[in-house]
Amino acid sequence: MLADCLHQLHYRRLDRPAVLIEEDDIITDMTNQRKNLFQPPCLRTNKENEHRHARWQELFYDLVFAAVVSQMDVHFSTHYTLRETLRFLVVLVPVWWAWVGQTFYLSRFDSEDMGHTLLILVQILLAAHMALQIPAALNGHAAEFVRAYCAIRMVLALEYFRAGWYIREARSLTWMLSFGYIIAVALWLVSIAMPMHFKVLMRITAIVLELVIPFVRPKLQLSLPVHASHIPERMSQFTIVLVGEAVYSAITAPGPAGMLSGRVLIGISGLILAFTFTWSYFDGVQAAGERQMRNLKESWKFRQWLYLHLPLTFFLITLAAGIRHLLAMPPFKAVPYFHCMLVSIAAAGMYFCINLLFITRINRPSLRRVRKAYTSHLALSAGCVIPLFLPHPNPFELVGIPCLMGILGIASSVMT
Repeated sequence: MLADCLHQLHYRRLDRPAVLIEEDDIITDMTNQRKNLFQPPCLRTNKENEHRHARWQELFYDLVFAAVVSQMDVHFSTHYTLRETLRFLVVLVPVWWAWVGQTFYLSRFDSEDMGHTLLILVQILLAAHMALQIPAALNGHAAEFVRAYCAIRMVLALEYFRAGWYIREARSLTWMLSFGYIIAVALWLVSIAMPMHFKVLMRITAIVLELVIPFVRPKLQLSLPVHASHIPERMSQFTIVLVGEAVYSAITAPGPAGMLSGRVLIGISGLILAFTFTWSYFDGVQAAGERQMRNLKESWKFRQWLYLHLPLTFFLITLAAGIRHLLAMPPFKAVPYFHCMLVSIAAAGMYFCINLLFITRINRPSLRRVRKAYTSHLALSAGCVIPLFLPHPNPFELVGIPCLMGILGIASSVMT
């Protein structure tokens, strides 16, 4: 036994350096992890051949904005009037722009460190607070909503300033965006204490300033273009979120008792309408395809494509709220004319935006096919307003006719 013990002790001593080496490796890995906690951002446009997808932080960010959209949809569907439509549009623009701002930052700069993750978490919490303030903002009490939005924009300005601090070649662009956003935030915050007329004027000025900033110094922005596939993928994901809200409205909206069969017909029509729009967006006009920014012409088309998503978002949510509102009514009873006008114009505007998105394609097909596509989408838009000329349109006709137009649009695209 003594010999066995000495033998084991001998091999333990021989194995000891290996254990020490493993411990050194563990210490080195821990040191590298600590260094990776806070790293400077790097320029993503240097990786031109990299095919990028959304990270989990971006998708989680979308979930919070889905809650914001849901809050707007529920409130708008129960207050389906002209005044509420205008309020809804005023609230929608900063919500959409807050999402776009963070998306563009992540498209240009690579930030996988813990510092940036914490900044995203702060924005997620602020976006959640903004979602809670949607009902108050739509009722005319927007002070807390404005503060939450301003806080999100300040975090974004901080991210751009941080990127410019570390990346010298991007400093002119990032600091221009940072200071522009700070000026807009100052206008938003000052508007809280102003009388109503000045309040509206200052908020309009602030949001116009934010929307115009990306057009300043276009050649500088061409030198640091956004990723050709990342931004279209992110915009298409946000569009899917909006379509999902429309589907949710068609499935879960409450309705009058004893009208199940009629509500089922309206709900099925709403689902088919959502499907036909999604097909037109992805396969019909290929709005989620790559968007290059290699020259000023392509940059202008890219901005047209981007800003067309704002009215498209407005029409989609308006249509979703309209379907939810119609499902709460008797399915074959006449609808008030204003409600009919809102639903019809939202459906027509949705297909008209699809037509304009087709125009912004860089590599378009032959002129003959382009003319057919224009004619087809314009005919769809015109067909969606047919209920306005009916004597007493009911909810089923209001949803069924745009649904029929969508089916005809798919059939026309497949045949051509």
